[in-house]
Amino acid sequence: MLASLELAQRDLLNISAAVFARQKRQSKDKKVVQKGGVITVGMARQAIDQRVEQEAQKVARKAARDYKLSLSQSSPKLPPASQNHPKLPIDPRLLTTPAPASTS
Repeated sequence: MLASLELAQRDLLNISAAVFARQKRQSKDKKVVQKGGVITVGMARQAIDQRVEQEAQKVARKAARDYKLSLSQSSPKLPPASQNHPKLPIDPRLLTTPAPASTS
């Protein structure tokens, strides 16, 4: 009795897995490719491939944009250099540019 119950449960599991796999396979084929006009199978597959590629590019652009945004938000904002060390005096010789050396 117990063995037949286990066999029935295993059969039910196999059948339900097969039904699920069949439904999944058939749901892929129900894509709207074009409205109106004549289209061949090759054209439909090409249109689907283009759509998949465009979606992949869109996801890649969004990921790059999010990564760039996360970098800009995580970088620390430094105050101006004069506020970093307000007590240090600035040497006036460093502020002037040296005169070009004459070659005579």
